[in-house]
Amino acid sequence: MKTTTTTLILCLVGTPAAPAVAQKRPPEAEVLRQMAAGDPRSWEAGVVASLGVAAEKRSPALLTAMIGALEHSVRWHAGGGNGPIETGGHLAQALAATRDPRVLPALAWYAYNGPPATVIMVDFGHQAVPHLLAVAMSPDAPGDHARAALLVLAGIVFRHGPGEHGPELAEAAAFHMDGPPDHYYSRWSNINSISPLSEAIALAGVIRTPELLERLEVIAASTPARIEEMTGNSSLAKRAPGCARAVLDRTEPPMALCDPAWWATYREQVR
Repeated sequence: MKTTTTTLILCLVGTPAAPAVAQKRPPEAEVLRQMAAGDPRSWEAGVVASLGVAAEKRSPALLTAMIGALEHSVRWHAGGGNGPIETGGHLAQALAATRDPRVLPALAWYAYNGPPATVIMVDFGHQAVPHLLAVAMSPDAPGDHARAALLVLAGIVFRHGPGEHGPELAEAAAFHMDGPPDHYYSRWSNINSISPLSEAIALAGVIRTPELLERLEVIAASTPARIEEMTGNSSLAKRAPGCARAVLDRTEPPMALCDPAWWATYREQVR
């Protein structure tokens, strides 16, 4: 059988692949409906679609829906739900990057998700303080939410000073250094139930009122057994006295002593 040149070329290189068809983004109305849905799968589909819209092209309705979706994610995880954590993290980061103050209430509750969104929150400065204080002092906040809020507050004070919220910031640090009620740690278990003592020490270390310095001296002089009695955490009990002493001696920025990974990310992003 005679083989033509065309046939030979097709045999060697194969049939050309069909051109890729770009997936169309669903209409905004459908994205808004998905993000308002009560099930994680629809919520995630809507959030992923919203993240595909360039920031400058997001309508006010879409931005509002994205903020609501972040609040929805917080409620899932505060209740021990199994919503899509990674997608919520991407959403928090995208909203933080907008520098729109309307995102602050939801973002303050999502601070437990960690950097880089929390580091961006430091840029908001004093605008973010009331929202973070609301989380740090809420009886409904799981322990890790309070810890994250205190750490971001310490970063804000370190960079911008205490501003007009100095008394409330000092009160939050003192409250958690004195050992707040059990309900702060009883709702979640394991790592999420750890006392915010280290983060309170960091906040006290950047505020440095005479009353807070006295509390730091007490913690620095305390035995691990006393700290464990107060916090219920043996690992924290071993670290806290030395951390308080280092903060008093100003050996390093307080956030570096409390959470070295957070501090490294902060330093990297503010260069």
